[in-house]
Amino acid sequence: MSQFMGWWRSFFLQATDAPAVYGEGAGLMVLSTLALGHRWVDTGQGISPNLYMLLTGDSTVARKTTAVRFARQAVEELAPDLVGPRDYTMEGLYKWMQMKDQTTGKGRNKLGLFSEEFGTDLARAEAYGGTMREDMCGLYDGDDFTKVRAKSDSITILKPRVNLFGGVAYQLLGQYCSRRDWDTGFFMRFLFVTPIVMREKTDLQPKFPRAHWQQAMQQLGQLYDAWKSNPFGLSLSPAATAHYAQYMKTIPLKPGEEGAAPIYIQRLGPNILKLALLYQLDRDPCADISIDAMNDACNFVTYCLWNSFRTAYKVITAKEFETAISEVIDLSITGIKTADLFDRFRGERGLPQALLAHIKGSLDFDRSVDANGDEVWTRK
Repeated sequence: MSQFMGWWRSFFLQATDAPAVYGEGAGLMVLSTLALGHRWVDTGQGISPNLYMLLTGDSTVARKTTAVRFARQAVEELAPDLVGPRDYTMEGLYKWMQMKDQTTGKGRNKLGLFSEEFGTDLARAEAYGGTMREDMCGLYDGDDFTKVRAKSDSITILKPRVNLFGGVAYQLLGQYCSRRDWDTGFFMRFLFVTPIVMREKTDLQPKFPRAHWQQAMQQLGQLYDAWKSNPFGLSLSPAATAHYAQYMKTIPLKPGEEGAAPIYIQRLGPNILKLALLYQLDRDPCADISIDAMNDACNFVTYCLWNSFRTAYKVITAKEFETAISEVIDLSITGIKTADLFDRFRGERGLPQALLAHIKGSLDFDRSVDANGDEVWTRK
């Protein structure tokens, strides 16, 4: 039975007209941030509960910022030391993480980054021309690392456990991101949450439901105290293990869906385990991960996260696809071979296949076969 998420969902639906899935994502990110270092999935070398999650939607879809702000507020109320800086360069973030906490004397290797406007972070990374994407991948993976600079002291971070929770409009994803962000593994690490059902928009946000907030925080505080007092990993129950194995075989790929999608499924597997851990922590933070918790995680993937990935991928790659199509049209005036198509866009995972599928489905190209038996496509 839910101890925190039930109250959180009730609070969220009364506090804002944001889509319910935004509230679900926000609640999970609260649990994830507070659980860092205190609970993990006890399989292999252990799977930390850290997550990267983006609430996405059109710029006119309201309340992404509101959902992120609520999550930050919840963490700040119980563990303000876990909230990372809002405006930072990667070098600055590393230095901040290495600084000793005045209370514990330890470095800040466990934190949540809450970005109400993640598009600003992307713009800042582009402006500085740094290695934000590569560095964020390293922080997510959680391995020890040392940064050495010629004109400054070296920086060492041990076992970083970092969360990132942000909101971003589709328009900014398309502006600042590209297919390479998938190929390098940056966005492969993210969970995307896009609206499924829009709620009726209100002109004014409702009065803050203080009683529901306090009840949710009371329940969350009790869970957090239990985690801190006795940190350990939760094992998967046999039933949860079987359900997970079966589910991973059933995530649907659409006909012709190549490129990032199959690889994203592989990355999605560990994230499902993390979500199952969080749902279990909400039920019983001291028991094995149950089939009910695993089912909750798989359901969230099915009705929200998987299709949200598809939408984000389409948005991010749309501009490149349109540019590539224009190039193919120019080339096809004199004829372009299928082999040449794949060679020209080599390294752009999934793009050659997508271009070929577009050509085959279009009535604007003639197909012929040359003397070597190669397909040749010519603009009509």
